[in-house]
This record gives sequence, structure tokens and C-alpha cells, in this order.
Amino acid sequence: MVKIHVEMFDDVIVDDVTFMRCLLEEENIVVLPGKAFGMTTEYNVFRVVFCAPESVICAAADRISCFCIRHKHPKT
Repeated sequence: MVKIHVEMFDDVIVDDVTFMRCLLEEENIVVLPGKAFGMTTEYNVFRVVFCAPESVICAAADRISCFCIRHKHPKT
């Protein structure tokens, strides 16, 4: 599980579900929100499953990084 610090994102990312939805829509990357595992939104986490070649995982990590930078709160 990866912690999402929603306070560091713009107003679009308010919880693990909106993080997951936007990441899928913008970067075609699927992660599972903590809510899918019964975790309350106070945790704001997502699950990553690695089952691809290393080059694909590295590309996905780069795209997740770009997504986070794009949605960074202007004051952080």
C-alpha cells in the first residue's frame, strides 16, 4: 500500500478513489484504492501490483510521478 498525502495535491485529488480514477483517465495506469480493501478514506492509500517486465514498471513509475507533479498543490 502506498500512502497518498492528499493535502499535497490540487483540489481534484481529494481521496484515494479520485486519485485512482484520475490516474486511470490521465495515464492509463490502474491501481486499487484502499477503499476497495475496506480501508476508510482517512488512510488514503492505494495498492500496486507488479506483474510486468521491469521496463514496463519503470515506465509506469515515471507516469505516476508525472501525474503527481501535474496535480501538485500550488503551495507545496
